[in-house]
Amino acid sequence: MRSSLRHFGLLLIACLSLFLPHRACAGDIKLRAQLVWGTDDVHPPDKNYLPLNPTLRDKVRLLRWKNYFVVQSTNVATSAKSEKKVDLSERCSLNIKDMGNGLIDISIFNPKGKKPTEAVKKEQVSVEKLKQGHAWIFGGDSKDRWDDAWLVFITIGE
Repeated sequence: MRSSLRHFGLLLIACLSLFLPHRACAGDIKLRAQLVWGTDDVHPPDKNYLPLNPTLRDKVRLLRWKNYFVVQSTNVATSAKSEKKVDLSERCSLNIKDMGNGLIDISIFNPKGKKPTEAVKKEQVSVEKLKQGHAWIFGGDSKDRWDDAWLVFITIGE
């Protein structure tokens, strides 16, 4: 009798868990990766690019460009010791690895570059700093348009 009550209790818990909303594991870190175009032009080079939100725009207020447009944006969830590959464009890919110690390892690659498997930039970022509202930002000059630039933003996501 006691054994069957225990099995019934476990079965009841298992059934109830099916109706609870699915959440990411407690150790998951949700990030937002964005590829951004910096330009002095009033209009973006592509009609699908959206203006950068004011909060992130404020973080780059000291840079020289007048306008910033989001080329691609995506959410990424990582968990301890996992690595995610994110393609933001045909010439911008990221590897994001949760080191499991409060740091995230971010590598930027140019798959169409001379050395496609060599990181253009690699850095470890504090998860705590991101949670406090900081952003990791890396950029470079555009090879296509004089005086324009690209930037990669990593922030805490939804």
